[in-house]
Amino acid sequence: MPIVLLDEYTVTTWFWIMARFTEVVAFSLLILPFSIKVVPSDLRSLSYMMSTVYTLLLSFIFFTQYEHLVPLLQNEQPTAFKNALEYSFALLHLIIFIIAIRYYKHDEQVDRKNIAFASFLLILSTLSLVTYQSLTDLNHFVAHVFKLLGYVYLLRIVFYQYGKKPLDKIEQLSNRYLKLLNTMGEGMYGIDIEGKIIFVNDPAKKLLGYREDELIGRSAHLSIHHSKVDGSSLHEEECPIRKATISGEQIYITDDVFWSKEGKPVPVEYYVRPFLDEKGNLGSIITFNDISERKKLETLEQRHQAFQHEISVAARVQRSLLSTIPMLRIQNEVGIVSLPYHELNGDFHTIFPEDHNTTIAIADVCGKGIPAAIQMTMMKFAVEQGLPLHQTLAQINTFFNTHMDHSSFITMLIGKYDRDNMTFSLFICWS
Repeated sequence: MPIVLLDEYTVTTWFWIMARFTEVVAFSLLILPFSIKVVPSDLRSLSYMMSTVYTLLLSFIFFTQYEHLVPLLQNEQPTAFKNALEYSFALLHLIIFIIAIRYYKHDEQVDRKNIAFASFLLILSTLSLVTYQSLTDLNHFVAHVFKLLGYVYLLRIVFYQYGKKPLDKIEQLSNRYLKLLNTMGEGMYGIDIEGKIIFVNDPAKKLLGYREDELIGRSAHLSIHHSKVDGSSLHEEECPIRKATISGEQIYITDDVFWSKEGKPVPVEYYVRPFLDEKGNLGSIITFNDISERKKLETLEQRHQAFQHEISVAARVQRSLLSTIPMLRIQNEVGIVSLPYHELNGDFHTIFPEDHNTTIAIADVCGKGIPAAIQMTMMKFAVEQGLPLHQTLAQINTFFNTHMDHSSFITMLIGKYDRDNMTFSLFICWS
């Protein structure tokens, strides 16, 4: 309100009256449950514009038409018309006070407690204003003290309604969404158009070993995606996440690595989903899973398939080599039971009859595959040459030490049965 003194305080007093009227309207807007369907930014701009127009219009009317305004003071005392306006304002404040007290515990959207205090103090201010005799009376001073205290509570209302309350709501929503993000099994982080991290959830921090303050505001590429699987540098212009963020394209990468705080690669699969904020700025949300276990299973599956292939090839080699050695007829009854591992039999046995003797050999070959098949074939060939037992074993041992891997071994029993004397000679060999 401008401080002017024209025509016995007429303009100044009218400004005070219009200020009281504006004050009542503002309290009514705060206390009544209006439903405003305007976005906050538009509402703020509209309120500024309307306040400016309202103030300029009143100033124009008062300063150009002050000679025609109804006097509100005579001999520095309020007129009956001014007192009537003050009483009407007090009545409206009383209604606001009653509404605030009645619905104090039923409405959390409005700070009704401070509204009630402010209305009560402004009622006391009004009653003091209608009782003073001159501008220097104590009642006039007390009225302004009550008004000042009432405006203090009004400022608290404004601070709560347009400052603390929106911030609290934003914090509540932020905490709610953060809890939802943290309950996800996947790691998630968001980046802006410059590639800087703007949020990160707990699973992502746990998988990568970072604290939140070590990632927020920093380049995601330089922090967790700076190198390829083999450790060579991945330039940012080659980064698929960076490319997708700039182009606005959604992508899915099935096999890549992020790098932990300790510098260890973390095998991941991830989605990149670009988004636009309320200002139209582009960014991306990246969700990823640790695929270490999946990679281990894939490696085991590949090894299993390779092993199965080797067994299959070894079985064919074994059958092919053994089929070239002629079968011998045995006159005596002999029973043999041998259960092969899948296709390849790792247990070796052979019976070789001679004129007066029968050679019997039993062995276990450590290992499977093609080397084991070759070892078994070599043993069968050496035994059926009919050499003395020590020469047979020496020949097998020489071949094994020369051509086979030293990490494997053979356990072998070989004996010779003399049918004439009915004696049995046994040799045990480890190679």
